[in-house]
Amino acid sequence: METEGTHADAQNVPRPYEQDAPRLGTHSGVFHTDDVMAMAALLYLFPAAVIHRTRDQAELDACDIILDVGGVYDAEKGRFDHHQKGGAGARENGVLYSSLGLIWRHYGMDVIRQILSGGDHTARVHRLTDERLVQVVDATDNGQKLYPQQDPSFEGIYGMSVSAVISSFNPQWDEAEAQFDICFPVAVKAASAILRNVVVRADAEVRGENLVRTAIDTAKDPRIIELKLGGLKWDKAVIETAPKALFVTFLGADGTWFVQAIPPALSTPFEQRLPLPEAWAALRGEELAAITGVEDAVFCHQFRFIGGAKSEAGALRMAELAIESS
Repeated sequence: METEGTHADAQNVPRPYEQDAPRLGTHSGVFHTDDVMAMAALLYLFPAAVIHRTRDQAELDACDIILDVGGVYDAEKGRFDHHQKGGAGARENGVLYSSLGLIWRHYGMDVIRQILSGGDHTARVHRLTDERLVQVVDATDNGQKLYPQQDPSFEGIYGMSVSAVISSFNPQWDEAEAQFDICFPVAVKAASAILRNVVVRADAEVRGENLVRTAIDTAKDPRIIELKLGGLKWDKAVIETAPKALFVTFLGADGTWFVQAIPPALSTPFEQRLPLPEAWAALRGEELAAITGVEDAVFCHQFRFIGGAKSEAGALRMAELAIESS
């Protein structure tokens, strides 16, 4: 079975960027998330493309790129189907490629550069997007269960997957056949927004991780990681690479400076290496300021995993006091 390719996979594939309207083909009738999102990805590169939805092989043969139809996977010829005997290969982890995965494998790096207008972390964003979105769609389309042991906590309640959401754009059983071609571009527009959001979020996460790692490397006290910005996803980097760290400080969206206790492991997010002092639990304002000596102290959560002050210095002092009192 073919294993996951490298980014060199993208070198010998058709790129009719120079064309005003390259022809993109896929099958007609009911659409699924793999062909919808694959087409959404290609439209980031070929926004003026003309989409042909047909089962007529002569029409498909005239297209520059066709996906999810035709029974051929040949990237150099612009053919990206996975329904042929033997499929179109699988990643090293066993997730089979659907048409989306094939398009992402060969064009994903370019799509990311287009969405982000460049970027320095394209390879990492490509991998994260593949893991969080593309492989999920691929597995679903190929009938692979990602979570075979997972049962709903409440009988009859099932969350809608991305694939279920995109498939819901298909016309209903009592609507005319012609509605498929009307609904398809609406589904593509929705898929385009989803794809963009996943890429942008992955890029922000990678950039944030770099800031967190810089804060770890430059910390004046390895027990306190001072982050100047809120919203950074710090837990993985801090927990895995800063074993001495006990607290992080950061600016919240409301202007409060927070001090948060660090969990001992990613699997125990509600535990702390060192909680804030028990005497601070559930105190606020003047009452907290009196017991801590931090004049601008705002609050301490009753479970002692987070507290806050009006200033950066105040939050930092709360962290220092928590360590001193341990």
